[in-house]
Amino acid sequence: MTGSPVLYASASPGAGSGVTELMILKNNEVLFAARNPLPGEAVSVQDDQLGIGETAVYTVLILLRQGFGTNADGDTILTYSKAWHRFFLSPTPRLDEQVWTSPVWVTHAAP
Repeated sequence: MTGSPVLYASASPGAGSGVTELMILKNNEVLFAARNPLPGEAVSVQDDQLGIGETAVYTVLILLRQGFGTNADGDTILTYSKAWHRFFLSPTPRLDEQVWTSPVWVTHAAP
């Protein structure tokens, strides 16, 4: 690919659920985060930091707040720490689900 990559993501949760956060990650670090996007709303970010000849892996993490009673297992979800630049387990169960996309590898080619 030539030029800086532009990444798009959107989520359309089922009835009774809502997206609380949509994060685009680069090499497992948050590149961009959108809080409470509308269902189906596309968010995008251009990665100007990927140099020519460099390769990065991008994924998207979508956090969903489910309606009461729709998440009987009370999952413990991963939480991202900006201070530590990593994910850790949340100590308390919440009515959330997390959805991960498959990774996408991008190499910034010379024009």
